[in-house]
Amino acid sequence: MSEIPRRYQKHCDESRKAHLLAWQQSGLSMRKYCQTKGLSLSTFSEWHNKGLIKDTQLFAPLEVSPKKPEAQSPKQTLIVELQNGIKVTLTMTVHETKGVLTMLGGL
Repeated sequence: MSEIPRRYQKHCDESRKAHLLAWQQSGLSMRKYCQTKGLSLSTFSEWHNKGLIKDTQLFAPLEVSPKKPEAQSPKQTLIVELQNGIKVTLTMTVHETKGVLTMLGGL
């Protein structure tokens, strides 16, 4: 008896979840992933739309370390005067000031 083509094989929920997670981690488009795995795009889309995997399964735990305090970095005062006459005064470190100026330059 001949073997059933992969695209006609039935998949259990665990198999579907494994494929969905592998696809999301692969960085491939859904279409390209299905082509490489011999899966039907429409069936795979149905699996995705059914929400077989929860958002929490997509994220790895993250450990955040507290930021080291800056070594008494000198503060600067930046005054931004808007066209309507409103003045915004910001007191921050040199590094922070550069970031704000870069951001304002992009407006």
